[in-house]
Amino acid sequence: MRAVLDTNVFISGLFWRGNPFRCIQAAEAGLYELISADEILEELLEKLVEKFGNTPEEARESIAGLRRLATHVSLTGQTGWVPGDPDDDKFVDAAVVGNADIIVSGDQHLLQLSTLQGIAVMSPSAFLDRLARNG
Repeated sequence: MRAVLDTNVFISGLFWRGNPFRCIQAAEAGLYELISADEILEELLEKLVEKFGNTPEEARESIAGLRRLATHVSLTGQTGWVPGDPDDDKFVDAAVVGNADIIVSGDQHLLQLSTLQGIAVMSPSAFLDRLARNG
């Protein structure tokens, strides 16, 4: 199984020990293949510094671990999938290019779409339930 995690899932997983953290742990354990792209990690870096007060060095260190963990894809730049928040198109783009099965998100703009391009969109909790059923 291949999955893209959105920026908010990464942030929650880095700072707290809830389901987003368990999603990252599952990737580390090899329970699924994490798909990511530079644009996603750049947004994460920006939020870690601007919203959470990390130094750029701290943020880069956190992201380095995620970068090593993920399979990286190059985005096509296609847009129009998430009309409510076009900035979220990068997650769909990464999922399509990376042949992902799932986009894991807490973002209502993505979750309300439930499926995009044949890719399921689900919360961290639903994703972990699916991993448990398939494991």
